[in-house]
Amino acid sequence: MRILNYLAELYHKNLFDNPHALNYLFLRGIKKSTIQYFKIGYCCDDIGYQSVLSENFTPLEIVDALMFKTEKGIDIFNNRIVYPIAYQGDVVTFTSRFVGNNWGRFKTPHLHRKGKFEVAYNHDIIKENQIIYITEGVSDCLTLYQNRLSSIALFGCTHISRNIISSLIGKQIYIVFDNDLNGSGQKGAKKVASLLCAYGANCKIVTLKPTLGDKTDVNAYFMKYERKDFIECVKNAQEFTLNDIEKHNIKYRKHETISNLPDIIKTVSQYINVLFTGGKPRAICPFHADQFPSLVLYEENRSWYCFGCGKGGNSYTFIREIEKLRGNKLTKLEVGKIAKTLL
Repeated sequence: MRILNYLAELYHKNLFDNPHALNYLFLRGIKKSTIQYFKIGYCCDDIGYQSVLSENFTPLEIVDALMFKTEKGIDIFNNRIVYPIAYQGDVVTFTSRFVGNNWGRFKTPHLHRKGKFEVAYNHDIIKENQIIYITEGVSDCLTLYQNRLSSIALFGCTHISRNIISSLIGKQIYIVFDNDLNGSGQKGAKKVASLLCAYGANCKIVTLKPTLGDKTDVNAYFMKYERKDFIECVKNAQEFTLNDIEKHNIKYRKHETISNLPDIIKTVSQYINVLFTGGKPRAICPFHADQFPSLVLYEENRSWYCFGCGKGGNSYTFIREIEKLRGNKLTKLEVGKIAKTLL
C-alpha cells in the first residue's frame, strides 16, 4: 500500500529532527546505519495525518491505512518510535515503542497497527539465510543484525502466522527469547517451537546468560557480553522436538505443510479476477472497499496478503474468508473439501 510506504519515509526523516527519540535508540546500542537501513522513524505532532491530507491520498486510503484516528485527526503512533515492517520491498504494517517509561494508560509500551502479523520483522532475511534467529522484539532483532546474525522478530509467541512458519521450513532455527526469572520468556519460546515442530521445522532454544536485573533479553545481553559469548550460548542450545510438546504440556494443532496447500492463484481465481501486470499477481481485495489491486499472491509459499485491510493467510484461509463474506460459514471439514478440488 503506497500510503504505508509514504508514512515510513515521513516518520524516518522526522526521527533525525528529534534528538530525544534518536538518543533512545543510541542508548540501546542501535547504530545510525541500522536505523537508516530499517527506516526506523518517529511520530510526533500528528505529522502523518497532517501530511497525507496535503498529498494525493483519497479519504478511503487514509481510513484503510489504519494509522490514524480520523475522527480526532491524530496519528495512532504519536510520540512513539515507529518500526516499519516490510515484505519483499513494501511496507505492510508497523509496530511502535513509546519513548520513555511513562506510558500511562497503556498496558504495554508497545503498540502495533491493527491487523494480523502475516510477516515477521526483517522477514526477507529468511530467504537469504539457512540459519535464522527468532527474537521476541525489534531491539533484540536489530542487535543480532548488527552482530552479523540473521534474525527476525515475532512480537511474542502469539504473532506467528502460517506464512511465517512456512517460510521457516527447511531452516535451522534458534529461538532466542527473554530469560526471565519468572520463566515467561522460555515458556513462550517453547510455544513457538511447538508450532514450528508441528510443521517439521528444526528448532533449538537458546538460553542466555543472566545479566543484571530480573530479565535478560538479547539487547541487554550484548550490553555486557560479546558476539563470541552469544555463539557459546548457541552451541549449548537445546533441540526441541515433537516429543517435547507432551513433555511440556503445550497445546498445539497439526498444521498443513506447504506441499499440502492448494495453489494460491488457482484458489483465488475460482472466486475473483487475478491480475498479471508485472511483478506479483494481484487482485482487487473483496474484504474491504478496495480501489486498487491491494491483494497480493505469493506462489512460493501459497499465501496471500492484502496491503489495504491487513487480511492474509494461505489457500484455506482465503476459502474460509470469502465464503464467510458470501454468507457461508464453513466448518474446517467443508473448507477442506473445497480445497481438495483445487489440488
